[in-house]
Amino acid sequence: MNRKAFTLIELLATIVIIGILTSIALPAITGYLGTSKKRLFLNDALENQKIISQEVILDRFKLPIEKNEVTIVSTSLLEKERDSYQSSFGFLYAENKSYVAIVNQGTRDDPKYEYYVALQDLGKNALPLTKVDDIVDRAFTKNAKNRMELTIQSFCGTEEGIDRSLYTIKGLEDIQTINEEGYLENWNTTIYSSDQCGKVG
Repeated sequence: MNRKAFTLIELLATIVIIGILTSIALPAITGYLGTSKKRLFLNDALENQKIISQEVILDRFKLPIEKNEVTIVSTSLLEKERDSYQSSFGFLYAENKSYVAIVNQGTRDDPKYEYYVALQDLGKNALPLTKVDDIVDRAFTKNAKNRMELTIQSFCGTEEGIDRSLYTIKGLEDIQTINEEGYLENWNTTIYSSDQCGKVG
């Protein structure tokens, strides 16, 4: 006799096998997608730094001269592709919390510029202000806090640059200048951003 249909036991065995394969594969696929999104997010941060360093060569922004000076450039000034203001997690970037900071770790006569990048989207996925060379997967933060523990500071300025004196900048504490009396010197900060900085789109 020629059998053309599955028996109930065969169907149940097939369903069990599919269920086992799914329970093994699904976490692996989910983990892979999460890792890919995180890496794309960090790549955006590195891309921001590259764009700013190119603009610096064109003298668009004033560079810091002394050790207690820092130049901060918001992503709201970057000319990028149309969809690039959306993170890999599907949220728009918070332009007042996404910026590149440039610090002079050399001297006035022999400057040594170091770049730091901060990036946060409206879904609270974030890269706290981090030196470019130290941007690795573990630097990424999910559910970035904004109240008790300030993960990323908010900076907005003007297109021409606005000067501000700041007591501290989170992420730059280790390189902040200390005066002869042992006190931290304020950062002399120049902040560049568009007039859209801080506005939700």
